[in-house]
Amino acid sequence: MSQGPYQPPQYPYPPQAPGFMPPPQPAGTNGLAITAGVLLILVAVMDLFGGLFCAMGGTLAAAIGRNTTATAVDESGNPQPHGEIEVLVEAGSFLQLLGFALVILFALTLAAGILLFMAKAPTFVMAVGALQILADLASCVMLEHIGVLNIVGLITGALAIAAALSINKKVQAMPAV
Repeated sequence: MSQGPYQPPQYPYPPQAPGFMPPPQPAGTNGLAITAGVLLILVAVMDLFGGLFCAMGGTLAAAIGRNTTATAVDESGNPQPHGEIEVLVEAGSFLQLLGFALVILFALTLAAGILLFMAKAPTFVMAVGALQILADLASCVMLEHIGVLNIVGLITGALAIAAALSINKKVQAMPAV
């Protein structure tokens, strides 16, 4: 006894009911947004640890450089600090700055990942994606090394911008209520 193809029930009301409006798509149905959100959260954790290690390493390097009393003497007998010690203090200070910036970026990136899951605030997500790209480029320049984690951060920043653009298109396409 065949009754034909299965017809799912129309939920919550049949379309003929007065005041019927189709339910909005649940947040996070965009696969790109979910992928970018997961990667943003992973990169946020990497930024946290990288920021803490950079801040601690920069603080240690700057403290060692400031407390080192080794000096050279010029022809007239005046003490002159070594150039290497000045470079150590300067590099340590910049490393501290990068570390604290990465810790702040941790909070922003975590918030952007959560907002991508909810498909909200595409402008904020695009800004955080751009900041993520800038932070990874800055760390590549400062540390004079391009690592796998930097590449993952660059790709994640680009994916966050693409996901935010797709959310923005979806928001613009929804009819006004």
